[in-house]
Amino acid sequence: MSSNSLEKNHISSLRISAESLPTVAIIIPALNEAAGITAALTHVQNLSGWHECLVTDGGSDDLTTAIAHAHPLRPRVITALGGRATQLNVALSHVTSDVVVILSVDCRLGHHALVAIRRAVAQGAVAGCLRLRNASSKLLFRVHDHWARLRARWTNGAYVDQAPFFVRPLAQKHRFRPLAGYDTADLGRRVNNGRALLVINASVVSSCRHWHRHGLWRGTWMHQQLRLQYWYRHL
Repeated sequence: MSSNSLEKNHISSLRISAESLPTVAIIIPALNEAAGITAALTHVQNLSGWHECLVTDGGSDDLTTAIAHAHPLRPRVITALGGRATQLNVALSHVTSDVVVILSVDCRLGHHALVAIRRAVAQGAVAGCLRLRNASSKLLFRVHDHWARLRARWTNGAYVDQAPFFVRPLAQKHRFRPLAGYDTADLGRRVNNGRALLVINASVVSSCRHWHRHGLWRGTWMHQQLRLQYWYRHL
């Protein structure tokens, strides 16, 4: 069956029941996130509209998995070595929900974000992301927020801090490729078949941890290097 046929059949199946929306699985990739995994899981616990939550650990040598196992949310905790793409692919193999949302440990979804995603998929979306909002109020970060939305539409892919989402059958068919920080953006481009990526009018807030660690300009340059390497190797 072709990718287009798979896509049409999946969307049709989601429309069979007009009163129900697609189910959502939240996948949290983690590596040495003992300091932040509790807050991330508590955030998910306080959200409504999700069906499954999985923590996919890349081989942490701290207490990340122990803390996740002990959390009242009781997420499914998986260990998968070999990089983030492997972590995400292994998690995908355990998911049964219609839609998967990739959520970074240091990101927080807006209150209505999951409902907005479910509605978008019910209306035909196969991949997309949320509107990134950095936690910092500095002007440069507001500019970066706007740029992130434009970049996602222009390049048809979103980074993990934009809470990218995919319909499960297509994500399982195409799978994440080992492209470091560009793995989710790459899958979005391939799943979306060259169409502009949907950026939903609902927010995901990033803690700016990456930018505080590397600085805004250096962090942005690191992302652009990944993008240039990707375009050189795969286009």
